[in-house]
Amino acid sequence: MYRLIRALLFAWAVVSVVAEKTITLTLLRNQPVLSHHRALSKKRQTVETAQLNNLFGREYAVEIGIGTPPQRFNVSIDTGSPVLWVASSRCLNIECPVAKFATDASSTYETGFDVFQLKYFLGYVSGDYGSDTVTIGDGLTVTRQSLGIATSTSDVLTDAFANPSSGILGLSFQVPGLNSGEPFVSRLVKDNLITSPVFSVYMNSQYQYGYRGNAVITFGGVDSTKYNGQLQYADVQRYTVPLAGIIDEYIYWSVRGAGVTVTSANGETTYNHNLSDNIVFDTGSTVSYAPASVVRGIVDAITTTANYSQEEQVYIIDCDIPDSTITLKVAGADGSIIDLPVSVREMIYPLDTLDPRDAKQCVLALAPLDEGSSVGSYMTYLIGQSVMRSLYTVHDVGNHRMGFAKAILSPLSNDSLNRTRPLPSNTDRWRPMQPTRTPGGNFEPSSGSIIATTFGCSNIVALMILALVVLY
Repeated sequence: MYRLIRALLFAWAVVSVVAEKTITLTLLRNQPVLSHHRALSKKRQTVETAQLNNLFGREYAVEIGIGTPPQRFNVSIDTGSPVLWVASSRCLNIECPVAKFATDASSTYETGFDVFQLKYFLGYVSGDYGSDTVTIGDGLTVTRQSLGIATSTSDVLTDAFANPSSGILGLSFQVPGLNSGEPFVSRLVKDNLITSPVFSVYMNSQYQYGYRGNAVITFGGVDSTKYNGQLQYADVQRYTVPLAGIIDEYIYWSVRGAGVTVTSANGETTYNHNLSDNIVFDTGSTVSYAPASVVRGIVDAITTTANYSQEEQVYIIDCDIPDSTITLKVAGADGSIIDLPVSVREMIYPLDTLDPRDAKQCVLALAPLDEGSSVGSYMTYLIGQSVMRSLYTVHDVGNHRMGFAKAILSPLSNDSLNRTRPLPSNTDRWRPMQPTRTPGGNFEPSSGSIIATTFGCSNIVALMILALVVLY
């Protein structure tokens, strides 16, 4: 049996000022400050859709161009952080076994004045800040975009895929008080490059692998061919942490929850739970998290044969359990309750093969968050890819709201899997990355672990708030 790990990188965050203009962040993403004042009236507005690369259901990446002439990279999309960073050509291959950015080959690269360190429980990223021209798709180009240039890493980047990600595209709100530079989406809005100040995410089924899996991210609008019904909107929630100097600020893509139910294939409601907690949506997290009692209730409602691994804190389940529907309920902006139906099949991860029809070992990609941990006491629900795949999500930056609809998922077919010809299960090459620490736990990793977070993309801003509390 492969040892399992929980996917989300959570740990106490510590911020320390190492030297003037040198900031060390634990489990955070940071950028330098660059001032941009540009004539809005001269910008061409557009709606741009870019294909996402589904890296075996564990990670979603988009191709971007950096520099002049543009150097192309895959970077993981992450609504849980605001920072764009990429591996540098100065980073050794053993630490950065990915495509790397050569700053000296770009005529538009500008060196920054800060040095950054992003620390993880089992690794780190460090390097320099700078700015350059960044392009996504055919129509979106931002000049002098802030970005981190990673010159050293440990246990962060991986060569687990044929075309792995070289960094992170942060898509969350700009974090106040940390001089973190304007996120890419904020620049698109500020420079009037997109028709509307929104971006939308469609992941498709986890088994629709590669760039041909039809997963897309749309900047400036929505793609109505990717969902059923009407979009329904919920207000993004503000946060106040006085000790950190954060007063009524938008930090991450979080909406107010209302409840969760489970409905069996025959329409019977087998679990119902009311809630009023905030729910964070994070494209950078492979697994979703909820309080232990809620996860246990959902598991009992969908199967009677699940086994809980106390060491790994995940549920091992039968790969062929009957499909059920988990309905996440959130409070709508108009006072209504929005039902978000999620297919349980999309939350089952095969362990011994990429083809779920042949898998003998599976895990439920919904794990309990330790409510006694530092993060669990602050945040109780985090929705990652395992749930977001069933949804079409609209991130409305201008109106601080999220739109939801039921995603149209492509059916599983031989073609969708044969495109990538999954490697034998006795190799580690298709696995997402080296294992990392689990929320509230002290897990020691093994080489057999296969579920992991995307570069620790789920280092959401809650950790930043915790860090600031420690600092102050």
